[in-house]
Amino acid sequence: MKINFQDLNANLKIANNPLLFLVEGDEILQRDEACHKIRTYFLTQNFEPGQRETVTKDFDFQKFLTHYRQRSILTHSLFFELQFESEKINSETQEFFETISNLSDHSRGLIVIFKKLDAKLLKSPLLKKMENKFLWVKCWPLQGYALQNFMTQRFHHY
Repeated sequence: MKINFQDLNANLKIANNPLLFLVEGDEILQRDEACHKIRTYFLTQNFEPGQRETVTKDFDFQKFLTHYRQRSILTHSLFFELQFESEKINSETQEFFETISNLSDHSRGLIVIFKKLDAKLLKSPLLKKMENKFLWVKCWPLQGYALQNFMTQRFHHY
């Protein structure tokens, strides 16, 4: 399901919360805050942080999936993070998202972070499938007074 950044808090409070999150967009302040809110959500649900990786062109998705699926008697629920450097995805990345979308493990969470997605990719069948499995948080650029208001609210909050 696609949502705007402003709707994230409400969607984290619903009973059937997803465990797969896609955070995407040009606005770095909103992206970072969205990731922080999702991490906090996982922690309040008794998940522990797992791997946090940056995906480069040589990233080993199979190794990551092995860690993602791995069980431990010491750790029940984990959440993982993948930060993508590129807006484009290759066939290996596509296969990874197909695999993750088909898993139904309620003891694993995943935050996928893109700076911006390629326009072709946004229209692909893969993204349509991911939209059904992931909570997709869109972070749009803030300009002018919107940015000023966003920053003012954050300074007063902290």
